Amino acid sequence: MMNSTKPIISPNEVVEMTSGENIEFDHTRITIQIILVNQRRYIKPALGTDLYNAIVEGKYSDFTMKLIKPALALIIARAIIYSHTVRIGAGGVAIPVPINHAKPSKSEIVEVMDNLKKNADTLIKIAIEHIIASDSFPEFNASGSTYHTSTIGGLIIT
Repeated sequence: MMNSTKPIISPNEVVEMTSGENIEFDHTRITIQIILVNQRRYIKPALGTDLYNAIVEGKYSDFTMKLIKPALALIIARAIIYSHTVRIGAGGVAIPVPINHAKPSKSEIVEVMDNLKKNADTLIKIAIEHIIASDSFPEFNASGSTYHTSTIGGLIIT
């Protein structure tokens, strides 16, 4: 039986993998529950249940480290960014010292959240294209994935 309560990524990995996005989070604010909810909402539908379960159980660790964990880290950052009081500006996003930071505008928050989702979607698309091009992922079933890719006349359709 597959363990669907096992996180794919640790809170520390989320912090490390989102540092290039000008975002700083205290890893203690990233709970296992936040990780599990987001991996079930985002990664599981993208990969399909069988491949998702294989990855949760530790299969395909190199693939997971290169594409799945970074995508999940971005989605987790996006999910928690709105729940924290953050500063968004030229310096990026940071957990503030309350007396030193002003509350960001809604449009600033939305822009950062949209960029995080766009970057995560790009990584998942690359992952799915890799899976489809390879015969190394027998658990993957394209009809069970929310990220279908097809080609028509050389164009990739998602």
